[in-house]
Amino acid sequence: MNRNHLAINRKTFFIIVAVLSLVIYSGFFAHRKPAACSTEKHYFEGKVVDTELCLLRRSSDGIDYMVLRVYDLGLLVAERRFKQYADSGEQAINKLEYKGDEIVYTDADPARNLPPKEYRLAMPPSKWDWLRANYLPF
Repeated sequence: MNRNHLAINRKTFFIIVAVLSLVIYSGFFAHRKPAACSTEKHYFEGKVVDTELCLLRRSSDGIDYMVLRVYDLGLLVAERRFKQYADSGEQAINKLEYKGDEIVYTDADPARNLPPKEYRLAMPPSKWDWLRANYLPF
């Protein structure tokens, strides 16, 4: 009895692994198409950058899933994903402020723990921000 009837060669194995990896990797980015976006120009320390704020989706529990992207000369230099409350009673605690050297935003907790946690994106963005925005799926 031949035990190698299911054996595949090394090249075929690597092709299968590569195709499966691409399918799984593309699944990380399937959510990147926003439902609605608004763009604005902002000045940080005398430098103009374009910001794009997009609604990715609105959940049934009243949470908006957002993405904030920062572009410098048309190139994506930073991206942040966060949640905001969509309910009118809680919208007042959402924060998105453009300050002199940073962008301040809150990330809402679906469990409604208040107040929401506050985060800052330093301007200009760091090399890590650029890498995270362009190549890392988190």
